[in-house]
Amino acid sequence: MTDSPESPHDAVTPYLIIQGAAAAIDFYKKNFGAVEKMRMEDGARIGHAELRIGKSAIMLADEYPENKLVGPRALGGSPVRLLVETRDVDAVAKRASAGGAKILQPPTDQPYGERNAKLEDPFGHVWIFSSPVGKPKVQPVPEGLHTVTPYLIVQGAAKLLTFLQKSFGAREKYKFADGDRIHHAEVWIGDSVVMLADANDQWGPMRTNINLAVEDCDAMYKAAIAAGGKSLREPATQFYGDRTGGVEDPFGNHWWMSTHVEDVSPEEIERRAAAAQRK
Repeated sequence: MTDSPESPHDAVTPYLIIQGAAAAIDFYKKNFGAVEKMRMEDGARIGHAELRIGKSAIMLADEYPENKLVGPRALGGSPVRLLVETRDVDAVAKRASAGGAKILQPPTDQPYGERNAKLEDPFGHVWIFSSPVGKPKVQPVPEGLHTVTPYLIVQGAAKLLTFLQKSFGAREKYKFADGDRIHHAEVWIGDSVVMLADANDQWGPMRTNINLAVEDCDAMYKAAIAAGGKSLREPATQFYGDRTGGVEDPFGNHWWMSTHVEDVSPEEIERRAAAAQRK
């Protein structure tokens, strides 16, 4: 191994076996900007050839089945991916597609700061072309999180997750689990995120109280009861203008569902509250 600047090849040089090496050389030259450095022909086959793509060397040869040298088509595909840094991923992908390559992944900006595209050349080898993009702006408050986010810790978080899905239409956003044990999970309920996890030696189970603003508290109350919740209060219209019902989940957490049905002024709320106390 050498890293001498005079070395004709990088420390690791890909060597591609291809059915139709001459056609592959033409394809790489036209679409990937390859420069042919040398070619050794063996009758109708190419016994050895060398190209350069950018600063890197690529070696290739025709198939020699008699020596157990076959290309990806004969093997049903290649497990190897060839990564090429380029200035314009979109242009390479467009040119290669027009030249007969199959686009496996169109040019896409990735969260790690690169734009890349994956394609399979007409000979079965898979290439990933990549270029750096501006570092994506980090949102100080991730999508769905508000200043205050509930975090539920229970014994049996997987069952709680199922309860939330059946009762409140929760949609799973993220889950880090080890079998049935959930170390951390996040679900959408409406436009908000609720976090949950299984209890452990450091953090024991904790009961909590959560309010949900929903379009139909009666329907959600019935769904929560059907999913195994225990009624705390059947839905009823309150003096402050909300229709509210409450359910205790199987882990002791209290969920209060409210649907706003009437706009009530602060003065009217006080009057109604005082009247209720006199009864």
